[in-house]
Amino acid sequence: MEYASVWQRFGAFWIDLIILFVVFWALILPLLFTDINPALGGATFVLLFLFEDVLYFIMMEAKYSKTLGKMLFKIRVVAEDNKKINFKQSLMRNIFKAPLLRVVLIADFFMIIKTEKHQRIGDMIAKTIVIKG
Repeated sequence: MEYASVWQRFGAFWIDLIILFVVFWALILPLLFTDINPALGGATFVLLFLFEDVLYFIMMEAKYSKTLGKMLFKIRVVAEDNKKINFKQSLMRNIFKAPLLRVVLIADFFMIIKTEKHQRIGDMIAKTIVIKG
């Protein structure tokens, strides 16, 4: 089994962010042209951002072992024993991708480069790896 490179993971992540950006604005733009209460609109904005971002990664990887970005880069997430990951593992590895914890991603970048199995913090906790294929 060959581990995905940091550049494949980084590229896949950015593709996913672009996809999420487009979907987010497609959902939020109609709200900007309504008479919605500003407080409710702000709360909707934040909840949609958190829900869409975290849920996308968790659900895609739990069901398909990859996101759209990973599909494009031909990489996937598996358990350390090379078996399909489950929902709990997907949740554990992706909870660190929450928008408020983006700073962790900087550390993750260096972890992927320095660790033997190219794992980031969430991978180590969830006992997952990202491989080619």
